[in-house]
Amino acid sequence: MFRLSRVFLQQNKNESLLSPLISKYINMFPEELPKIRKVGREAEYPVTWADGSAADVRLLLSELAKNPKFQAQYENGFYPLLSAKETKQLSTLFGDKGSEFAIEVGWGTVEVCTGPDESLLVLKSKHEESVGSLVEIANRLGMNILGYGIQPRTERSVNLMTPRTRYKAMLEAMGPAWTSFTVTASDQLHVDICRSEIISTLNMSLLLTPVIIALCSNSPIYSGVFSGVCCGREYLMKNCQKEFYRHGMPARKFESLDDWFEQLSKLPFLINFDEKTELWEKMEKQETLIQRFQRLGNSNWSDFTTHERYVWHSARPRTKQRTIELRSPCQQPWNEHMVASALQLGIVEGSKILADKFKNWNSGVLNNPNSFQLMHKVHELVVREGLGGKVGYSSNLNENIGFDILELVKLVLDVSSEVLEKRGLGEHILLEPLYTRLEKRQSPAQKAVEIALDGGLASLIDH
Repeated sequence: MFRLSRVFLQQNKNESLLSPLISKYINMFPEELPKIRKVGREAEYPVTWADGSAADVRLLLSELAKNPKFQAQYENGFYPLLSAKETKQLSTLFGDKGSEFAIEVGWGTVEVCTGPDESLLVLKSKHEESVGSLVEIANRLGMNILGYGIQPRTERSVNLMTPRTRYKAMLEAMGPAWTSFTVTASDQLHVDICRSEIISTLNMSLLLTPVIIALCSNSPIYSGVFSGVCCGREYLMKNCQKEFYRHGMPARKFESLDDWFEQLSKLPFLINFDEKTELWEKMEKQETLIQRFQRLGNSNWSDFTTHERYVWHSARPRTKQRTIELRSPCQQPWNEHMVASALQLGIVEGSKILADKFKNWNSGVLNNPNSFQLMHKVHELVVREGLGGKVGYSSNLNENIGFDILELVKLVLDVSSEVLEKRGLGEHILLEPLYTRLEKRQSPAQKAVEIALDGGLASLIDH
């Protein structure tokens, strides 16, 4: 006779609750990759007036909706701004070539979705055509669509929040940290993955988040002033339940898909959709997802997908698209708007090569159980200093790290270039501006500060 420990029994109970979800989840990804991975882009752009203050994307989209090429989608579940007679609001436009235009958490930010396509160059062409449709109307209205990672002048606030009930519920659940989403603008990429590579590709993409930020940081000036950091976007959003690592890099790598599920299930379950009222509501009872399942006596797919949607790791698998989504770059300057997409695709395509190189690179410093803890330090440094240029920054990138961060950036760029060239689509040329940034040790953020110091906020808007 022996007595099973309470911990052992609890673990078994948790496994029985999560196991059906894990089985369903993995079966939503293909067993094998297509010959060429497809990519899709979700690009967010701050929209401003000439003085740099936030412009209303709802006006921009309503004008675009007058074009018969675009199909408007309206939504319920929002808080009327003018009167109770309002029953719907414009949320998304669908273009005739597969593009989508949507209002973001902040009504001063527009999201432009294009793809999926096999080639980054095809995606580039389609994206430029889609954004061009917006720019034409924006110019007529006196608005600017910025290749920048944050609203430059208007402060984050509840007043800037699009009046959706789920956003109000998130504000109640998370407090002021949620308002960071009202001003920030990222450049996200979806890349095809298959079942066997979900966790390995996820871990590599998360581990190299600081490399992406070092090269692509582009949000140093917000609320009308220089913040003192290169990546104000990451700096602000780290406070979204920071104690749980809910945004950005997780505390450690994931050992398996089961481990990923377990770690996500230990995070607080924040909001729920009430089918009776058809509104999103903050959870009255504070509990984690697994505690909710334990209380209900069963798990369900709807709760999990709601929960997963509001965990903002820098990379995450997505069942709807059957992809991995990489989401750490700021929006980029328009003349180099595809560089983040190229780098992120390169990291996914080169994941196995990078893992092999890291076994010996700098005595295996990125191939051990402490690699994530080390890269968290790198993350903090590059958020502050970008590539370490001297305009407004201390330029001491390697303090307390033990290896040359710029050497790591060069390695990742070289592998990315190699694997993109092997795809045979000419996409590696899109990385060239990143090599220039590395050579000059100047991210877009550092260039933005230089411009603003010389000509003020108006010069930054023009840039």
